[in-house]
Amino acid sequence: ILQDQDYPLPPQFEEAYRNSELVVFEVDPAIPVTNENLEGFNLPPGETVLPLLSASLQTILDDFFKGFDRTLEDYQRRRPEFFNSVLYFFGARSYGFGPGVDDFFEELAESEGKPTAGLELFDEQIGAIVDAYRDVNINWSLTYLLRLAYIQSGQIEEDLRNLIGQWREGRIDELAASNAAFKRSNPQQYESILANRNRNWIPVIESLLETPEVEMVLAGVAHFAGPDNVLALLEEAGYTVERYVAKESPFGTLKFNEPIVISLY
Repeated sequence: ILQDQDYPLPPQFEEAYRNSELVVFEVDPAIPVTNENLEGFNLPPGETVLPLLSASLQTILDDFFKGFDRTLEDYQRRRPEFFNSVLYFFGARSYGFGPGVDDFFEELAESEGKPTAGLELFDEQIGAIVDAYRDVNINWSLTYLLRLAYIQSGQIEEDLRNLIGQWREGRIDELAASNAAFKRSNPQQYESILANRNRNWIPVIESLLETPEVEMVLAGVAHFAGPDNVLALLEEAGYTVERYVAKESPFGTLKFNEPIVISLY
């Protein structure tokens, strides 16, 4: 997710897109998402997140959602982990964060008729997040209160701006350190959300490398830094990974370090 100030994107993205014949996202946007798929976000029929919330917290959350013309009722069937994500993204939205890089290229590929593909299925992505929290004892009421405080203090904007800076400027050591800390503090979640998915993507990427076409693979920055990251796994498999530097920039000379855009050989 980005703010308006983050556009235009670095020229490497534009050039990599123009030089590719297929754009590969985490999930292929050309595959329709059904209501059945979306049920993966929700608790079983008849269950809601409300039993996890005190009456006062329900009032606070309802007031929060009203700021976005929504109500707590709209999201009460969300699984607790996805409800937490709802709060995060609405909070980010309140500071002007909106569609990100994947959204930008999904729309561009669709408008130009460029083929797309995915590294995994939508249900697999949801399943990985659900598994990350399976049998984990979390005080969700406290978690939501802390999330609201994090949003209202403005810390969410500061942290997102720092993360975007790390990503855009290629500060790989900082990204790697963050992932390493995540692995130490929440090994089950790290394994399910990042490491296991990274390993599952390697055969997909290898199959792309065997074709004569050039593909652009676009996924979340967390998958490309720290322990068990995609690039390290490819190098372990014998591939050479090189940083991609734009040859011609439609936006002029960069005024920051080269971002992490990777060309695989």
